[in-house]
Order: sequence, then C-alpha cells, then structure tokens
Amino acid sequence: MRTRGEPAPGPEEELHLHDLDSAARWLQAEAEPDCRLLFAIWNLAGDVARSVNETFEDRGEALNDVYNKLFLGNSLPSITPPGEQYHPEWTEEKLGLLRASIQTAADLIRSRVVPSSRSGPA
Repeated sequence: MRTRGEPAPGPEEELHLHDLDSAARWLQAEAEPDCRLLFAIWNLAGDVARSVNETFEDRGEALNDVYNKLFLGNSLPSITPPGEQYHPEWTEEKLGLLRASIQTAADLIRSRVVPSSRSGPA
C-alpha cells in the first residue's frame, strides 16, 4: 500500500504487506486479538496520519496500555526469553479501546492509502 500520490516502490525496495482485511474481520468477530496483525495496522495508521498531516489518537494513558499489550504480544526475541511467549490478558474496557483504535486506523488507512499494483489485495 502507498499513500496517494506516492510513487510505487522500485524493484529493489522490499514491500511490507499489511492485511487490513484480516483486521476488519477481527473487528466483526469475538476472537482474541492477533497482536502481530493489530500492532502492524496500528503503527501503519500512525505512519499514514503523520505523512498526510492528519490526527490519529493513538496515545494517552489508557491507549498506551493497549499499545504496550500489542507490542509485548508480538513476543519479539529481543525481549522475550527463548521458548516463551507473552499472551496479554484483555479486559472488556481494553478490548473496547483496542477495537475503537483499530476501526479508526482501518478507516484512516482506507481513506488515505491506495493499493500498490505489486501489493496484491489490500
């Protein structure tokens, strides 16, 4: 995906695909959050917002806790002991904040980003 007006990446650039459709399906389901997927969408929305001079309310005391849960839920090797994984516990309040943030993120991305011809489905 690229920002409107931005040239498509050249053949030497690595594409990082984001599965917005899976995030949208998660919003409709009663499933546990996929931390890797939702963390990527959250960060993409922040990047898009900054690049087009729009706001994306992704920080604040309550949202920082939600963001940290997503970050830690990625179980990155640099912060997670070998053989272990972090599985965040979600309260209804935090899930509500997460759902609202991901919905806002998806709306922002859809309104400001166009699929690249090389990126496949958006």
